[in-house]
Parts: sequence; structure tokens; C-alpha cells
Amino acid sequence: MTDIKNSKDLHAAIAQLQADVQQQEHRIKADFHALKEQFKPANILSNSFEKITGVPILQKKGGIAGGIIKIGLSLLLGKIMVKAEEKLEHQVYDLIDQGFDKLKNFLSTRFQKSPEKEEPPAFENEFND
Repeated sequence: MTDIKNSKDLHAAIAQLQADVQQQEHRIKADFHALKEQFKPANILSNSFEKITGVPILQKKGGIAGGIIKIGLSLLLGKIMVKAEEKLEHQVYDLIDQGFDKLKNFLSTRFQKSPEKEEPPAFENEFND
């Protein structure tokens, strides 16, 4: 704060403080209205849906109906994407299984011992000594 030396300085300081008070009052009122708006049931639901789906319900364009349609479409597209991902996952697993089966068959035919005639082991008669 500046030094107040006369009544003119005092009136200027009071006017400045009153202007600061008015600015703070306007800021507090605006914050209160924003908070009041956030706690309306429709806005609580809208914010919850937006956090879950990523699609805002309440917008100036389209309103609630447009937001609900967007949520429905996003849920439907999400379901389709999950189904497509599962199908692709099964196809990849089948390809990997087929590759391992081919490799197993190749290795088993490649390294399989050829059947040789093996003579049975000769048993000596232990009792003929």
C-alpha cells in the first residue's frame, strides 16, 4: 500500500479498496453460480455419462436428445469393436496353432528314426556254466 498523506490520498485508497471488493464479489458470485450449476441433477448425470463414455450429453447443439443418441452410438460402436477384436484374436490364435502344428509335423518327420531291424538282445544261459 502507498502512504496516505492527505484526504485526497485517503479517498483514492478507499475507492481502490471498494473496486477490489466489487471484483471479489463478482468472482465469488460467478464461482457460486458455476458450482450451483454443477450440482444440478441433470448436470451430475451428464458429467457422469461423459466420464464413462467420453461423449458429452448436454451440449448447446443437439441438446439432451443429441447427447443420448451420441452415447447410444458410442456404446454400439464400442460393442462392435470388442466383437471384432475377439474375432480377430481367435483368428490369430488359430493361425499360430496351425503354424505350430506344421512345425511339429515337419520336425517329427525330419528327425524320426528310420525303422531298422533290431535284433533282440541275446540272452546267455546262465545256468549252462
